[in-house]
Amino acid sequence: MREFLDIVRRESTTVALEQVLHGADLGIVDPLTRQYVTWVWSYSRAPLDSGEALALCLATGASLDEITREHSIAAAAKEKSRKVVKLRTIAQRAREDEELGQRTAARPAPLIDELQNAAWLWSQNQSDRLAAYRGSLGESRWAGLHTLGQAVAECLPDGDEDRRIILGLLGATVREAPSQQGEGEQGQFEGVRTSET
Repeated sequence: MREFLDIVRRESTTVALEQVLHGADLGIVDPLTRQYVTWVWSYSRAPLDSGEALALCLATGASLDEITREHSIAAAAKEKSRKVVKLRTIAQRAREDEELGQRTAARPAPLIDELQNAAWLWSQNQSDRLAAYRGSLGESRWAGLHTLGQAVAECLPDGDEDRRIILGLLGATVREAPSQQGEGEQGQFEGVRTSET
């Protein structure tokens, strides 16, 4: 019976993700990103009891340890006498993790980390770093990040700071930094005023 419930959870999560991501290819959506999108779609930013967070992990293919590891999307906490899991904000993650959204040969970055890093760079008016970051991701990954950003922004409540900066990133035209660009040169945002202009 438990196996059947796990299959139903996985299938319903897949259908939900297809709807939220407007039919985008789910092949590029890693388990951590699936967990984040399913969480904000189902619960907004509400903390989850640890049991509910675990059930959501089973449905998305993520592990509770993975989503609550240091600098990841969520943190385990205690609320009164119960254990809960809370989503971290983009600002919390960026301040705690200088390598947010950076991939290595050993560990590719989850798409949600890349989205949150790009949104953080935009919010800090770091157009040169954002342009270089876009270039490092490549066009297909940047397009996937854009689709994910639209889905996440639609799921977050009005007035949410993460929603505001993701929408800001999506509204900006970020030009990829030319590969021959020198270290001191600036990338560009079109139609967005930055502190560098």
